[in-house]
Amino acid sequence: MAFILSAISKKYDKLGYIMMALYVLLMAILVHFPNAAQDELEMINGFRNIMLVGALLGFAKYMAADKRVIG
Repeated sequence: MAFILSAISKKYDKLGYIMMALYVLLMAILVHFPNAAQDELEMINGFRNIMLVGALLGFAKYMAADKRVIG
């Protein structure tokens, strides 16, 4: 919820993108990849989360309007 508000309001949006990327990466590592050996769908979801992390970091680098928190 805080990520959506920061992205829409353009205040602390770079920090929001990076924190959301960290959250999604942790979900991929802690939730999807441990069960990937038993279920193929978990591996697909894990890689989908990794792609989402890349997109969020790209948005943080090139699309963020508020760059005062993280260089």
